[in-house]
Amino acid sequence: IDVCSCLQTLGQNSMWVARLLISLVEFQSRNILRAAALAEIVLFPLVVIMAFFGYCGLLTPFVYYYFVTWRYASRRNPYTRNTFRELRVTAGARAARPALP
Repeated sequence: IDVCSCLQTLGQNSMWVARLLISLVEFQSRNILRAAALAEIVLFPLVVIMAFFGYCGLLTPFVYYYFVTWRYASRRNPYTRNTFRELRVTAGARAARPALP
């Protein structure tokens, strides 16, 4: 059952907040997925640091690495791969600046 069809059966004016949130998510879905991909990538070094300091298990970085590699290889969700590419291009542009020693 689709959420929009459920809201349509309830009536025109009911749940206007839910309709607003659904339309907001549909409008911003690309930005939301890009932010989630960036969070997944940034979280990996944090997980490694947490494992060194004992805040998580030693197996956690390996499991998370496996998760990130599957997200990178996904054909249905290219956002992780695109975010890696954007970070690589940004790092290369910053490294090529003459002010950087």
